[in-house]
Amino acid sequence: MLRALPLVAFAFLTLCSTALPQQATTGQYGPRDYTRGYYRQPWFSEPGVRQQLNLSDEQYNRLNQMYGNAYSKLSDANSAAWQLNEQERQARLNQSYADFNNTFGSANLSALTPEQRTRFNQLWTQYRGYDALLDPAMRQKLGLTDAQLQQLQKYDTQYQQRMIELMNVYGGNRDSAIAAYSKMWPQVNNQIGNVLTEQQRRQWTELTGPSYQFQPFYGFTTAPK
Repeated sequence: MLRALPLVAFAFLTLCSTALPQQATTGQYGPRDYTRGYYRQPWFSEPGVRQQLNLSDEQYNRLNQMYGNAYSKLSDANSAAWQLNEQERQARLNQSYADFNNTFGSANLSALTPEQRTRFNQLWTQYRGYDALLDPAMRQKLGLTDAQLQQLQKYDTQYQQRMIELMNVYGGNRDSAIAAYSKMWPQVNNQIGNVLTEQQRRQWTELTGPSYQFQPFYGFTTAPK
C-alpha cells in the first residue's frame, strides 16, 4: 500500500460520508477562488516546514521574493484561463501550474544548499499532490498513461469541488472544516495507490520522501477577494 500522503495534498468529494454544515453550499467561494493550495502566502512559510528545511532568514526572504514573482504570473495566467471553455481551461490551468513549478523550482536552486534542495523538492511534490501528478514533467518521469491521467484528472476535479465546499465551511466553522479534511486524506491515499502501478508507487515514494503532515488551509484567508 502506498504510504500515507500529506494532509494538504489530497482530498476528494465522494469519500466523506458525514454531512457538511449548510455554509458549505451557501458560502462566498466558487471555482475561480480555488487555487490548488497556491496562496499568496507561500506554503514553506509554515513554521514546521521552515524547521524541516532549516531555512535561515536570508534564505527564506529570497525564496519568498521568488515565490511572489512566480505567483503573480500564475495569478494572471489563471485569470485568462477563465475566458476559455471547460476543456481548454483545464488544460491551460494545468499548464500554468506546471509553469509556476518550473519557474519557482529552478529559482530555488540558487537559494538553498544541495541537502535543502532535496528536501524542499520532496515537500513541494507532496504539497502539490494531484497537481504534481498532472504535471507533464511528472507524467514523463513516472510513465503515466492516458487512462491514468484521466482518472487522476477526475479525482482532482472532485477534489477541487470538495475544497471549495470546505473553504466555505472554514469561514464559519474552522474546526469542522479541518475535521472533515482530516477524515478524507487516508482514503484518498488508497485511491492514488490504485491508479499507480507498483513501480510508479516506488518512484512516487522516492520523489516525495518522508511524509510530512502539512497544516490544513495554511495560507488560506477567509476574507472576500
